[in-house]
Parts: sequence; C-alpha cells; structure tokens
Amino acid sequence: SNSNVMEYMDWKTSSIKESKKELSRAIKESKSKNRKDFFLAIGLIKEDILIGNVGFSLLGNNNQEAEIGWMLLPQFHNLGYATEAAKLLVEYALNTLQLNNIIATCAKENYQSEKIMIKLGMSKIKEFDKFYIQKNKNLLKVLYSLEKN
Repeated sequence: SNSNVMEYMDWKTSSIKESKKELSRAIKESKSKNRKDFFLAIGLIKEDILIGNVGFSLLGNNNQEAEIGWMLLPQFHNLGYATEAAKLLVEYALNTLQLNNIIATCAKENYQSEKIMIKLGMSKIKEFDKFYIQKNKNLLKVLYSLEKN
C-alpha cells in the first residue's frame, strides 16, 4: 500500500501479506456465479506497469445498486485514467448488468475524486455530518449518485 494513495481512504494501508490475501479473495470472487465485487486493475500496457484499480460492489439483496470507487498512484492523478476506467465500468454496470443506480463516496476534501464523480454524470446527494479520521485528520464524506435513465 502507498500511504499517499490512502490519504483519503477510511481504511488503513495493508501489509504485503494482507494484500496477497485480499488479491486471492478477489480472484476467487471474480469466478463466482454470485459475484458481488467487480474490481479491475488499471495499467499502462506499453510501460507494463500497474497504476491503480477501479471497481464496484453490488449493494443490497436485489443487486440493483452498486458503489464504485478507484485508486491511482499519485503520479498518475489528473491524467484522465481514473475517469476513463470508471466511465467504462459505469457503462458496464448500467447497460450489461442492468443496474439502476451507482453511488460513490469520498472525503469532502478529496477534490480529485469528487471531480471524477461529476464527470461521470453523478449528482451530489448528501454531505455527511459524521467524519472519519485518517492520518490524524477529521474528514467529512460526500455521497454522489447516478440513476439509470
């Protein structure tokens, strides 16, 4: 885990052992008939490097809503990679899986992620009064939503 990538996340960085365990779980999940998580690597093919990930998890029992998220290494921020990947995943979720709604949350201070949500056509639904603490900061959360037309 990269501590700069995790700056606005509400979970801690992982050890290599924890990351390998999570990767193993994700691979197993990707083969499940009752799949709930759809997470993909974001890489640069010519450079043969992994720069982040994008994905969503189905919510509730009816699987008509998902929460999407993304993470990129800091040197690849503001280059359009997260927006491009998230747009493709939203399209897949709404058109192929026939979901009705996609939501996303981020720290209010995470302007880059909020900008991506807006580019995806999402609308701000709520600002949470509660906060979470990361790196000794109190961070408020915002909620965005995109409903299928």
